Amino acid sequence: MSLGLSDEQRDFVRALREFCERECAEGRVTDLGERDDHHSETIARRMAELGWYGVTVPERYGGSGGSFVDAALFLEETGRGRAPIGAYGVSLIVAGALMRFGSEAQRAEHLSHFAAGGSLAIAMSEPEAGSDVGALRARARRDGDEWVLDGVKTWCSYAHRASHILI
Repeated sequence: MSLGLSDEQRDFVRALREFCERECAEGRVTDLGERDDHHSETIARRMAELGWYGVTVPERYGGSGGSFVDAALFLEETGRGRAPIGAYGVSLIVAGALMRFGSEAQRAEHLSHFAAGGSLAIAMSEPEAGSDVGALRARARRDGDEWVLDGVKTWCSYAHRASHILI
């Protein structure tokens, strides 16, 4: 059994490297503005147009249907190339949760948004738990036709960029 990369994966890494050298060099990204949060919606959309941003999203939702290894290659090469896509990691976590637990309607809406270069966020961290999901105390309960959230979150990475937040 070979643990090496396929020709397609090597081509993917090479294309990512060239993209980052061309598009992400210092001074090239102009839409960070005053937020300077290391996330460029322009770069995310360009990567999405190339089929990279939604590399692990199934094709039926607008992604490329790649593996987790492909996502690891994407993260490694965009990190190496200093691509300003800081919201990608948390969006990838939410996409994984949607694939495992989301309804078909939620997958169709939110995975296609992510694959198109959009951001998603997760409200996880709490004062006494940090990011230990086993120690979270916030709860949701039905109250008639509505849901009531009860608890405290300390921060939500890239919530200001996200279209939706998973709680």
